[in-house]
Amino acid sequence: MEEWIVNTIINMITNVTSVGSDLIKTPEEFNATIYTGILNIQKNIITPIALVILAIFLLLELQSITTRTDTMGERGFEIPFKIMIKFIICKTALDMTPLILSAIFNVSQEIIVGINGIFSGSGGLDIGSARETIEQLVSNADFLEKVLIMINVVIINTISFISNILITAIIYGRMIEMYVFIGIAPLPMATIPNAEQSSIAKNFLKSFTAVSIQGVLMCISIAIMGILFSGIVTIDPSNIDSTNLLSLLWECTGYSIITVFALLSSGKWAKSICNAM
Repeated sequence: MEEWIVNTIINMITNVTSVGSDLIKTPEEFNATIYTGILNIQKNIITPIALVILAIFLLLELQSITTRTDTMGERGFEIPFKIMIKFIICKTALDMTPLILSAIFNVSQEIIVGINGIFSGSGGLDIGSARETIEQLVSNADFLEKVLIMINVVIINTISFISNILITAIIYGRMIEMYVFIGIAPLPMATIPNAEQSSIAKNFLKSFTAVSIQGVLMCISIAIMGILFSGIVTIDPSNIDSTNLLSLLWECTGYSIITVFALLSSGKWAKSICNAM
């Protein structure tokens, strides 16, 4: 019984330290097969359509410039050159879309790695110390107290397990959203040459930036949960009994639930920061 209680509590603490490990992965590292497929979709399916849209907008722009020139009674020798320069700029922007998205994501990724390094260095959980502390607390309890601890640990472990699944699902959902943005990126970027529709490209870049920053906010939230969990490691076994241990475990469970709600709100926070739709 004692060994099961200790191992279960240690597993809960260990899961806290590893639940956010996928946040530091790039889309390629997260799943190379999906990433390769998304790039193929972008290159072979989406980009040709985006080029057609780009050409249509440039033709509309040519018509608009020609109409304005005729109305003002000016010569239009420079019109083809203006359109050609605009086409080159827009085509270059379209071709560089993967590079632009990669640059935005890499900035957020550097921030995530830095945050992870700071928290893991200053507030990381010492699993060895935690095991010794919990073993001493459980061994000092009598039989009825151990039964009470075991019942509570079963309930707490179930709640923590569900919380970890939800946290992982939110992290995976963000990465899937990232794949979708990467796959369809050329379509909104093709609206750049049109004055009225160029806001689509701007909003797309804002939304992609928001998804990238969402990872930073999620990393901070998970790191804070890890710091709060570290309280169970720093307790002094001589000044605490089994009842206090259960109180600490229930507090940690509450931290897990709060973290789930924080991660669910991280997307809204990121969009608010980036003024994205």
